[in-house]
Amino acid sequence: MELTTLKNNLSKLYEELAKVKEMTNKQVCKVYQVNYKREAIALIQDEISSLEKELEETTFDYTDEELEDERQAICMVQGLRRYC
Repeated sequence: MELTTLKNNLSKLYEELAKVKEMTNKQVCKVYQVNYKREAIALIQDEISSLEKELEETTFDYTDEELEDERQAICMVQGLRRYC
């Protein structure tokens, strides 16, 4: 999933979670078709955790310049020309 899409979906889930927490148990059960409010909250929190993990996996600790330097170094060690 694209980074901006991940962030947007995550933002929507946080908003949805806030709304659910403000709703009554009866309202939540009717809208989300669950037996208890805590079930809906748990489902949303699980989805948030999943997206946060995916976002963390797609976020790099390196800048583009650092990655390029690393690629160049790997090629040099292997005796390969980086660009033809």
